Amino acid sequence: MDKNKKYPLKHVSLRVPWHDSKWNGTVCKHPGANQSCLILKNCALNRDDEKESQLAGKSIEHLSQDQLPSCVGERGTFMSDFSFTRILTHPYQKNKNANYEHFKETPLRHPAYSAGAVPFLWMMRSEAEKLAKFYELDVDLEREPDLGFNTIWVQEYQNQKNLLDFLVIFSVMNHFVFFMQRIFRLWRRTVGYLLE
Repeated sequence: MDKNKKYPLKHVSLRVPWHDSKWNGTVCKHPGANQSCLILKNCALNRDDEKESQLAGKSIEHLSQDQLPSCVGERGTFMSDFSFTRILTHPYQKNKNANYEHFKETPLRHPAYSAGAVPFLWMMRSEAEKLAKFYELDVDLEREPDLGFNTIWVQEYQNQKNLLDFLVIFSVMNHFVFFMQRIFRLWRRTVGYLLE
């Protein structure tokens, strides 16, 4: 892609849960005392204090899928010095919608010192047209299918592809990634790492 003056220098911020061992790929040493991670919805809904207390301080490298703490799905391991794989189930498949029952579990490999980024803003229908117009992308909400239920997400293949292809090109241009943690009382700390 040629340089386009419309592509501003931007940075990415990734939200991470607080971790008492510096996000090193272990279960927290004192998981029940970590109230800050409960600010994140997925952690609050899925954290199992009893299970995590039994696994306190253990490396997730040697845990089974059902033993992984909820923070793994929220980038709580971005400073781990080892790679690992977790198995994902698509949310639509979990809802037992007949149109998505064929979706299979998907292994997702996390390399050492990595954080999975989910482009929420870029995949929201309410933002797609604005982004497409500004960046001159082929996105047309008229192509969006009727799924039989309401969703805020862009669904149509070509719309998703055009938004995500652009985002991938943008993301490899040596920008900063800021890891933001929310700690109890909603204070924020930000630490930046340069993508190379």
